[in-house]
Amino acid sequence: MANNALIQGEADLRRTQGFVDYGAKLAPIMEKQRETGLQAKKENERKVERIQAGINTNMGKMKTDMDLTGLAPDQQTAVKDFLLSERNKYAEAANAISKIGDASDPQHAYYTDIMNGVNNSFTNLNKQLDSYKEGKVGFADSSKNGLLSNGQDPDSFNNLSSIYRLEGEPAEMFVAADGNLAFAANGSDVLYNDLEEPILKDYELAKAYTAKANEMYTTGQQLTEVGRKNLMVDLDIMLQDPNAIKSIISGDFTREGLDFSDVVFDEANPQATRDQVAEIMLQSFSDVADSGYQEKQRAATAQEQKADRKAAARRTPRDPETKVNRSWITTVGEWVETDKVQKNIAAANGEFVTIVPAGKKVGSMELVENEPGMLIPVNSVDEEGNDTGETELKWVTIEDGLRRTKKAN
Repeated sequence: MANNALIQGEADLRRTQGFVDYGAKLAPIMEKQRETGLQAKKENERKVERIQAGINTNMGKMKTDMDLTGLAPDQQTAVKDFLLSERNKYAEAANAISKIGDASDPQHAYYTDIMNGVNNSFTNLNKQLDSYKEGKVGFADSSKNGLLSNGQDPDSFNNLSSIYRLEGEPAEMFVAADGNLAFAANGSDVLYNDLEEPILKDYELAKAYTAKANEMYTTGQQLTEVGRKNLMVDLDIMLQDPNAIKSIISGDFTREGLDFSDVVFDEANPQATRDQVAEIMLQSFSDVADSGYQEKQRAATAQEQKADRKAAARRTPRDPETKVNRSWITTVGEWVETDKVQKNIAAANGEFVTIVPAGKKVGSMELVENEPGMLIPVNSVDEEGNDTGETELKWVTIEDGLRRTKKAN
């Protein structure tokens, strides 16, 4: 049974205090709490927006432009896989750094380094891809135009052909650390930047060598000891590049007369090969200089003989009674100077003769070296010296021929 006294006391208390509306009392408190909650919510949203903006800003700094045209499908896949992996690394760092407000925080520097590293790897890869595509075109063009030297190292040359996919088993492309382009070629991994450039035919060295040889010949002077020493200095400069030596000894210019087929390049001692090639070149220069000197001497002798003939022609008495003989002498002198045989020419006396410049032969007749002559008709005689009644051609000197063929007074 209810405690009537207790119930009555509760009723009396209510009457003395009056009715209390707790809902109305709590409404302002709840409104304030709601406004506080909304402000916190908005602040959180602004924080998220700031973080998102920071992420977007940092992501916008990522250098993802990459031209994959000209690459095979499997090569494009290798590059894309690397880009995706690095992009994820960059995104994680960008997200983390956007939450760090203090730029002096060591963590800020840590994530900045990560993002910079990714960007640097992308830049590096992009440059190497451009270089690879240009190198492939250049390698193919050099081969097509016959510019590649026969002095290539076979293994390096085979790697290049495989990496550029122009010959042999195509090398697999992949991207190594820091965005370095790499290939699995002929059983080993090789970085693109470590590849040796193909050796080209060294036209500059060949041209310099032949130009010096021509200079030695045309100078017409024999090589002195001082000249040899000066030439050795020139050759040391000409033969500085080992690839130039490999080209010149490989037979690249055999057709042009540059034969160093007996020389083998010593990789362990390039200087020994350089010295050997220099000695061969020096000896060839000496030989060429001797040939030029001898030719100059021959030309000088011929010039002296020419001058002597002119002097002799001037001393030849002129026939005061006829212009025919004077004209005949002048004409013969001009023909001799042309260095061309003049056959069946009517002489001043009416006979037909042949004018033969120095050193020239007509038919099977043996003529005197380096002296012009004339074939004139003479009476033929037998072994006993009797006139046969026939004529034959006889070689005589120009001076004697002019005397015999002048028109009688």
